[in-house]
Amino acid sequence: MHETNSLRRESRHALARQCHKPEKLPKYSSSSRASDPLLVEYERMEQRREKPRPSIFRRPTHLYKPARPWDCRVCGLLLGALHVIFGSFLIIFDLATNWITETVFAVMAGICFVLTGITSLIASKRLDKGTITILVIFSFASLVLTLAIVFESITSINYLCHRGFCNTQESTFRACLLLVCLLEAVVSIVSAFVGIRSLMNATQSDLIRFSSPLHVLLSGQEAPALARLMSRDQLQNLLLTFRK
Repeated sequence: MHETNSLRRESRHALARQCHKPEKLPKYSSSSRASDPLLVEYERMEQRREKPRPSIFRRPTHLYKPARPWDCRVCGLLLGALHVIFGSFLIIFDLATNWITETVFAVMAGICFVLTGITSLIASKRLDKGTITILVIFSFASLVLTLAIVFESITSINYLCHRGFCNTQESTFRACLLLVCLLEAVVSIVSAFVGIRSLMNATQSDLIRFSSPLHVLLSGQEAPALARLMSRDQLQNLLLTFRK
């Protein structure tokens, strides 16, 4: 009786071994492997898994934002509104008085001012390199056109007012053009300055918030300290993962 029980146990163990024995995959020749794309892709995946992965310290993904809202939105809105107002006024004024003043750059400058204002309004919503670069280019173009009109108006006023006799109507129109262009030159300089300062830090991680356009003009958009980006515990965890 004892022998029959032992024989039954041995047969059960043998049957269990056969059940748990791993099946061997069929061997394929090199030609069949090359013809089967699934096998080739599987071998490539196995080779990638076997390769050691380098331990690279990566910053959090939320710090790599290609475009995000401009923190000083008031700056972009204010500068854009001024550009649009001065450009629209210059276009209307030149269409009404060009038969007297005969200016060459007024309409072109007005269109450039309006485009600069629209770009500044767009830049108040998005902070990416493309938008800020276009804003800086249009700001410099507006500055060049305003300087051309300023020099033209100054020479015309000096020519009109000779020996105490002035052409009152044309001199008044030229003075209005001179005043508008001087104001637009100041706004263009501020837009270019703020745009360049913003472009220098446009790809930084995060930006500090500003209370006024004057704060942006004086300090620019600087990246905050590391303590504002992450806590001490997060920094320790990142250092531990980097050491591993």
